[in-house]
Formats: sequence, structure tokens, C-alpha cells
Amino acid sequence: MKRSHANNSTGRILAKGRRYSVGILLITLIAFGLSSMLPVSSHRKPGQGYGKEMEVPAGVDLLKTVPGVTRFTFRDEFTIPADFFDKGSRPFAGTVSLKGAPIGSYRDQKTGDADTVIERTQSASFSSGTRSASVPIEVAVLSLESTKPISVRVGRKWQQWNVKFGLSPSRKSGGTLSLMRNRGNGGTFNSEFVVYGLITFTRKTDGAQKSLDIGSMNLDEKSIAKITLRTTGAPWSQSPSRSGANAGFRAGATSAVRVVSFSESSQLANHGVRAVIQ
Repeated sequence: MKRSHANNSTGRILAKGRRYSVGILLITLIAFGLSSMLPVSSHRKPGQGYGKEMEVPAGVDLLKTVPGVTRFTFRDEFTIPADFFDKGSRPFAGTVSLKGAPIGSYRDQKTGDADTVIERTQSASFSSGTRSASVPIEVAVLSLESTKPISVRVGRKWQQWNVKFGLSPSRKSGGTLSLMRNRGNGGTFNSEFVVYGLITFTRKTDGAQKSLDIGSMNLDEKSIAKITLRTTGAPWSQSPSRSGANAGFRAGATSAVRVVSFSESSQLANHGVRAVIQ
């Protein structure tokens, strides 16, 4: 009788243990199911999109040059040759500091103090699963001038020449704008584009002019690389405006209302710019 009672007790203990195990298993399964229904963490992995779909339309960007950091260096194959300025003039090599010369208007629209115009020729689309897009760009207008004249040796004398930078009529200037969307309404961008300049020199004493059209020069890839401007990691944001200049996009913007300066740089040049807000 004692042995039978012991067996019954053992059976009850084992049965109770199985019920506990089954209960724990059910609780675990329910908890796992609930956790799978919870919202995904806001910490996105690379490659994941941000929020709803967004499109940055093709458009025109107005920029103004930041003085003090903008310059071009004449050297190597871009050195001004002997006799260019006048008979007996020495070759000119050196760095010229530049500032913006406002254009006033573009396509019959007032442009404030803008001196540079970039055109995004295609729209950039972001789906909820993408965070990068690239579009072609063209430099439509460039209007810069030297902050002071350059000095050129001609024989035993010196001549003073003012310098203006525009765009070559011989070749288009342009490249690519790559947008990264790492916040809901914006992110950062990289750009890479070649600027073929038309450089006009004006002598102070009599207004005589000389021009150098870089677009007409026979340049190899290494030479072109020296005048290819690049920007890396500059901020951008959607613009409140959906029409006109800077429609749907504002370079250098950390928000809809705050804009910072950024630089476009190459081996020979640096162009500090800031978006014009109208």
C-alpha cells in the first residue's frame, strides 16, 4: 500500500510539472507573437527608406558666392603663357581671390544677390525603401570677379588687370548631383561637375581686354580632373516652394528655414556658396 501511494504521489508531481512546462511554453509563444506586432525601431539600417515617398522636382538653384574662400589658381597647363597680355608679358602663375558679381535676373525672374545658377535637369524620386538618388546637373550661369587686380610683368613695367570668370561658350559645364535621404525631408548630398571657364582680363589703364576660353583648350583627363569641382556631405532639405527657383530643393539647408554655406572644390579652385532664399 505504501508503494502504491508513493507511485500515485510521483505521478501527480510529474503531471503538475508537465502542466507548468506547457504553461511556460504558451506564455513564451504569446509573448513572441505580441513582440512581432510591435512597431519596428526607428533606428534604420543602411538601405532602408525614410517615411513616405518623396520627389525632388527638376529645377533651378540660385547660389551666391562666399568671399574669402573662393579662388582659382593658374598653374601647370593653366598658367597664362608669355605674350598673352601684351608683347613681352611674362607668363602668369598664381592664385586669384574671387567674389560674386550678382546677375540680377535669370529667365526674366529676379535672382537677388545670386551669381551662380545650377540646373537640375531631372527629378529625383525616393520610395519608402530607398534613400539615394542621382540626377544630372548643368552650370547655367557663373559670374565671378577678382577681389583685386592681378599684376603682370611686361618688360620692365607692371600692368594691373581685373579678372572675371564666366562660362565657356565652347563646352557645357556640368556633372552629377547625388542625394542621400537620411531624414524625413532631406539629408546630405555629393556633387561632381566640370566647370569650363571663360576668363576675361581687363587692363585698368585703358580697358583693353584679353580672354582665355578653357572650353576650347585641348585638355586630357588629368587636366579636366583639375577643374572638376566636388562637394561631399553637404546638407539639403525640401524647399517649401513648389515653383520658381529652388523649388522643392534647397542646397545647404539643414531645415526649411536654416541654410549654411558649403564649398565646391577642385585641385585648382574652391568655390564657397550659399543658397539664395527668396
